Amino acid sequence: MTKAIQERNLVEEHFKLYEFVLSEIQKNPATPKSDLLYYQFMRDYYSNILTAREQNKPLVLYNIYSQCEILYAMDLVPYLQGHLNLITPLHNDCTDFFDLSKGHGVPSEICSYERLRLGMTLAKGLIPPDFMVVTNLYCTGNHMMLDY
Repeated sequence: MTKAIQERNLVEEHFKLYEFVLSEIQKNPATPKSDLLYYQFMRDYYSNILTAREQNKPLVLYNIYSQCEILYAMDLVPYLQGHLNLITPLHNDCTDFFDLSKGHGVPSEICSYERLRLGMTLAKGLIPPDFMVVTNLYCTGNHMMLDY
């Protein structure tokens, strides 16, 4: 594992990525409004995660079947780490993250989605949440990796 992987803040990287894409597509008057709204939402979503602690708002990890609307209503900041698992491989080599998971004893037969998140967690590339709100409607691998 390289030292550089430990120094990455994947949330900040994605915020900057969405901010960049948004600034680029805003230059094109033919960009569909739905694209603008999507990239604005994603930029703001990651900005909220990055600034949660500055605003004294708890950062709450949730999984895809949890009701994040309730978290917003309670003035908490929802944090779906799983989105990073889906997007990061599109623009980054994730081999080091998978190697970290493997070195931690997680076999390659385990879902790559959860192995990637575990590697990101072990590399300290993810902002740790203040607490978690998850359901049991999701896969077993997700619950096994939440311990980390």
